[in-house]
Amino acid sequence: MILIDEQTTLTLTNLVEAIESAGGTKEDIVRCGCFLSDISLFPGFNQAYAAFFGDAFPARSTVGAGLPEGMRVEVDVVVALPTER
Repeated sequence: MILIDEQTTLTLTNLVEAIESAGGTKEDIVRCGCFLSDISLFPGFNQAYAAFFGDAFPARSTVGAGLPEGMRVEVDVVVALPTER
């Protein structure tokens, strides 16, 4: 099974790719809603989240939630796309 830090990084990378396809960047993320299959995974998740965003990470809420089998993390984002680049 994939580790929480790896799944977190992969999830965030996939989200950023979708944002980039819409003309945005990682810096346009203003809020993340994060769902963990087990809240005890938070330390590994938090470490990967902080490494991914660095010093300027967006606002976040993180909760334990029932996720489909095999999923350890789910993230939704609010993105403020600029009107012009």
